[in-house]
Amino acid sequence: MKLTVSSEVRERYPQLRIAVLVAQGIDNTGVNQELEERKRAAAARMHGDLTYESLATLPEIEAWRQAYRSFGVKPKDSRPTAEAFLRRLVKGEEFPTISKAVDTYLLVETEFYLPVGGYDLATLSGDITLRRSEGGEEFVPLGGRTAEVTRPGEIVYADERRVLTRKWNYRDCDHCKVTTSSTAIALFTEDPYAVVPVQRLRQSVELMADLLGKYCGGSISTGLLDCATTGEFTF
Repeated sequence: MKLTVSSEVRERYPQLRIAVLVAQGIDNTGVNQELEERKRAAAARMHGDLTYESLATLPEIEAWRQAYRSFGVKPKDSRPTAEAFLRRLVKGEEFPTISKAVDTYLLVETEFYLPVGGYDLATLSGDITLRRSEGGEEFVPLGGRTAEVTRPGEIVYADERRVLTRKWNYRDCDHCKVTTSSTAIALFTEDPYAVVPVQRLRQSVELMADLLGKYCGGSISTGLLDCATTGEFTF
């Protein structure tokens, strides 16, 4: 399977880097108490250390606000995914329990402030492309039953049959979500404007691999697609 960044997206975001994690043979069932404790500690740290105002000043958060504005999305109307999640913790809400794999990558978001999105590999149809939508493409969001349609100019992830994520990483599709039944998944975390050193981006995906291996087992590999040098990554 291959991840491709279209030439148009590469031209608009020449500094884009995408860290990729692929896990095979994981066990995403059950609850791990150590993971639950780490989640509670992360939520308490976010609530104690940050405010809405200080969160908004983080370079990782501002970069995604800028990226959303670049394709016509108002960040206050559709908050970038990592910001939306972290704001809930800053407010004092509990860290959600979805599944061990999903909880693990959300935990990494509290450390690196970068968005992470994932797909169940068994549900994908062919390769994945990050591209511009011409508009009017149907999309059923996570937990939704009614199809939405993309707007012209939106940046989307898509496979050969459907849009996988709207507004770059704002909403994942319901069809390809990671569930407790998932045994093979791919996770992407992105930096659109090289606001963090490449080593920090690698550290984020390596931490994700360590935690996922610890709590879900399986065989895990990681890599990096750097749009300055290539538009493809095979996994």
